[in-house]
Amino acid sequence: MENLYGYLFWHNYLDQNWYAIPRDEQLLFFNGNKDKAIGVIKSSSIDILIYMINNPNVTEQLDNNN
Repeated sequence: MENLYGYLFWHNYLDQNWYAIPRDEQLLFFNGNKDKAIGVIKSSSIDILIYMINNPNVTEQLDNNN
């Protein structure tokens, strides 16, 4: 659970997605540079985001499959 302190969670009600934004990248993300913010995770469920942050091997496997 300690990993969650490094993220800001935000729900975009227009596209119905949740975002987990690394705290170091939040200014870049909210200043209109979403594509340049590194480490942002997007999902329709906040539970999935929490799971992915607490299990970084899942995120690595997804990156390797793409």
